[in-house]
Amino acid sequence: MDFLQSILFESPIWLGGFSFLMFAAVLFARRRLTDKSRAYALPGTLLLTVLLFLLQWLVVTERERILESLDAFVAGLESENEPAWSRVVGEGYRGEGMDRNDVLAYIESALDSVDVYDTRTRRRDVQIDGDSAEMILVAMATVKIGGGVGEFHVARWKIGWGREPDGWKIVSLRPEKIDTIPIRSLGELRRHIP
Repeated sequence: MDFLQSILFESPIWLGGFSFLMFAAVLFARRRLTDKSRAYALPGTLLLTVLLFLLQWLVVTERERILESLDAFVAGLESENEPAWSRVVGEGYRGEGMDRNDVLAYIESALDSVDVYDTRTRRRDVQIDGDSAEMILVAMATVKIGGGVGEFHVARWKIGWGREPDGWKIVSLRPEKIDTIPIRSLGELRRHIP
């Protein structure tokens, strides 16, 4: 079901490929159709393709809402815009013995010594289960520590999400690996940041 949802509602590239295959199937099947059906087959397929793209544009899935929240969080971190990134951390944050205020203070103190920019994501797998979701995120970014030269790093994160009245919010945040070094907690990550 997730694959079908991704094709129909989330990925214009997959929908384009599906539409191409549908159009090719109609072209091959056209010879076997009656004259009346043959006349409507191609225009009907084109109309269906346009309607599918319109539907994809109109429908916003929960996965897309989570990814929009993630993008807002990352953009806020890059610009060091505290209201932007803190807005994405949920009131229900519980991770590693920290609540929302603790993790906000943690992130703010980390941003005092670290600049993050040129962030790109390679993997953003989201599994939704009712009002909660879990994301595996692999992100690449240039990180400048203490005003030094920026260095390229790849990190894998496990992010818990919860649906709150004003949207999807981060409720847990755990690093799994930075470059090739396994990191098991935010506390352990903090030891790598001077």
